[in-house]
Amino acid sequence: MLYELVPDKNIGINALRSIYTFNYLPKLNKNQIGRVAFLMRTSFNMLSTNYLKENDENEETNIINKNDKKKTKEDNKQQQPTQQAPRDRKQHLNDYYEKNKEKIKEQVKNNEKEKTYKIRLLREINNGSINISTVRKSTLEKYNIKFDEKSNKYISE
Repeated sequence: MLYELVPDKNIGINALRSIYTFNYLPKLNKNQIGRVAFLMRTSFNMLSTNYLKENDENEETNIINKNDKKKTKEDNKQQQPTQQAPRDRKQHLNDYYEKNKEKIKEQVKNNEKEKTYKIRLLREINNGSINISTVRKSTLEKYNIKFDEKSNKYISE
């Protein structure tokens, strides 16, 4: 049946998947894409990376429509642009780090680790988990921890 349309080519399952994916995947929503992937016995990642091809030229990429000269260049321009295949996470994070290196270093400098430690220390002292006599004086001075007689708790100013 397919060999009658294209007598000089062998059309396999991968070519059919590629043709279908190229033409219909950009028009579907996420749930429909998941259903199509299930019915094709593959995954969304496989569809987007292996079967969804970029059309850099104005020619049709599938082999069935190459024989059909009825489509014009205007029809190709009206087609929705195909989505690029998702990149792997590690490469994306490396690229993000390279672009925002200074911003990330500034965030690390302004990390509120000391503030978090101070809050935890106060909570544990007030709950009785830590005895105040075991805490160094330098730590108490660093976080400005003092006993408040009104509330009968240790506070930081």
